[in-house]
Amino acid sequence: MKLEVGDLVKIDLSLPQWSYLSERHEGHLLKNPGVIIEITEMKNVVRFGNFTAFLKDSDLIKINEE
Repeated sequence: MKLEVGDLVKIDLSLPQWSYLSERHEGHLLKNPGVIIEITEMKNVVRFGNFTAFLKDSDLIKINEE
């Protein structure tokens, strides 16, 4: 999967490191889709509403497949 700036993504909640999100309320920002706003060598900068996260490719699922 090749991620690009502008892609709509969500966090892969099936991964152990993100399992704690299942305990959060349904409207939690990290449970919603986000938009990639920048890609660096190490991380993707993803905007979830008013929250910015720095995530690896393996943490993300692209949801706007063409």
